[in-house]
Amino acid sequence: MNQYIEEEQNLLQRLHQTNRRLDKKIQNFSVLYQMSEIITSEYEINHLLSSMIDFLKNLFSVAVGSVMLLNNKTCELTIEAAIGLDEQIKRNTRIRLGEGIAGWVAQTGKPLVVNNIEEHNLFNRRNQDRYPTKSFLSFPLKARNRVIGIINLSRNSLPEEIMEDELELLSIFAAQYSIAIENASFHEKLIAEQKLRDELEIAAKIQRSILPKSIPEVEGVDMAIINAPSNEVGGDFYDYFKIGKDKIGIVVGDVSGKGIPAALFMTISKNIIHAEALANKSAQKAMDKSNELITEDSLFGMFVTVFYAVLNAKNKTLEYLSAGHIRQIVYHPSTDKVEFLQAKGKPLGILKHLPLMEKAVVKLYLGDIILFFTDGIIEAIDENQQEFGEIRLLEIIRNNSHLCAAEIVATIEKQIKSFCGKTPQFDDLTMVAIKMEGESVANSSKSDMGFGDFSRKKLAKLAKIAQKGIIS
Repeated sequence: MNQYIEEEQNLLQRLHQTNRRLDKKIQNFSVLYQMSEIITSEYEINHLLSSMIDFLKNLFSVAVGSVMLLNNKTCELTIEAAIGLDEQIKRNTRIRLGEGIAGWVAQTGKPLVVNNIEEHNLFNRRNQDRYPTKSFLSFPLKARNRVIGIINLSRNSLPEEIMEDELELLSIFAAQYSIAIENASFHEKLIAEQKLRDELEIAAKIQRSILPKSIPEVEGVDMAIINAPSNEVGGDFYDYFKIGKDKIGIVVGDVSGKGIPAALFMTISKNIIHAEALANKSAQKAMDKSNELITEDSLFGMFVTVFYAVLNAKNKTLEYLSAGHIRQIVYHPSTDKVEFLQAKGKPLGILKHLPLMEKAVVKLYLGDIILFFTDGIIEAIDENQQEFGEIRLLEIIRNNSHLCAAEIVATIEKQIKSFCGKTPQFDDLTMVAIKMEGESVANSSKSDMGFGDFSRKKLAKLAKIAQKGIIS
C-alpha cells in the first residue's frame, strides 16, 4: 500500500514538473510571438536592442546582461544595451576580438557556458565586480554565417541548471534578433544614403545657382559654355562679367580635391574672385586680394588654380593672368595658327602673399576662337586609359572654326563623350568658348605652317599617333 502511495506521489510530482515545464514553454512561446511582432515591424536599432534586453530579462531571469555589437572596422565589441551594468561601464567597454570570454565567442562564433567566471582562464579579473552571481553565458549573434555581436547573460542559477530547452530558446532568440539587427542596419544605411543623395542634390543646386545665369552681351563677341561635373557636385567653376561697355572679365577655376569639401571650397573661391575682380581694376591686385581671402578660408590644405582674362572687344585684345592653371588656347583661322596662353603664377590658397604674377596680352582678330577650360577636357580618358589630349582638341577647333561658339562647344562635348564611351570620368568638364564674330581680316586660306611650331602635315601625323595611344 505504501509503495502504491509513493509511486502515485512520484507520478504526481513528475506530472507537476511536466506541467511547469509546459507552462514555461507556453509562456516562452507567448514571449517569442510578441518578439516576432516587434522584430518584423521595427527598423530602429536602438529600439530593437532595448526590446532584446527586456525579453532576455523575462525569458531567462537575467541579473546582469548585455548585448554587444561588433564594429568590423575596429574589430571591437561595444555594449549597445544592458541590464545591471553601470552607465560608465556601458560607455567605456571596448573588447577586441579574441580578448576575454566575449572576444573569444565573437572570434570563434561558438557559445560559452561558464560555471564560475573567476576560475575561467579567459576571464578578466578586473571585471569580477560586474558579475556577483559568478555563472555566465555568452552567445553569438550571427547573420549570414557572420558574427555581428554577442549576448552576455549572468544569473543566480548555475550553468548545470540551464536546461537544454532554454539553450534552444536562446538560439532561436539570437537567430531572430540577428536577422532583425542586420535588416535594421541595412535600413538605416539606405536612409543615410538617401539623405546624402538629397544633400548632394541640394549642394548641386546651390552650386548651379552661383554660376552665371546669362551670357553678357557685348558687340562682336559670341560665347558658349560646357559645365558637366563628374559627380553631383564639382570643383570646377567659371564666371564672366562686364567691365564697362566693351570689356568682359572671364574666370575659369579648378579646385584641388573632390566631393563636398571641394564643392564648398569652390563656392567660396568663386564668390571671392568675383567680388575682387569687380572691385579692383588691376587684375594683379584682384588676384592678390582673392588669394589672401582664399588662403584664410582654405579647407584641409586645398588650393585653386585660376585663369583670369579681360577681353577688350573694341581693341581686340585679351589680357590675362594664370594662377597655376593649365595653358589655354586661341586659334586664328586666318593664319591657321594657335597661341597657347600661359603665364607664370602660383595657385591661390597656398601662400598668404603671392609672388608677382606674369601678365600677358594677345592680339585678337575677327573669326578667332578662344578656349578657356579645366584639365578635365584634355584629361578625359577612354577604356584604354588614353587621354583625349590637346591635339584632338586642336583638331576639333580647326575643323569646326566656321561654326558659332555654341556649336563648337557642343561638338567638343560630343567628341569627348564619343571618345570616352562608357568609361567613368573622375574630373569635371568645364569650358568657356568665345568666337570673335565676323570674317577674318587676313587671308582666309589655310597656311601650311599652323598651330605655332606645328606644320599642318606634322599636326596630322601627331593626331594619327595620338589616336594609336602613343601620345595624347
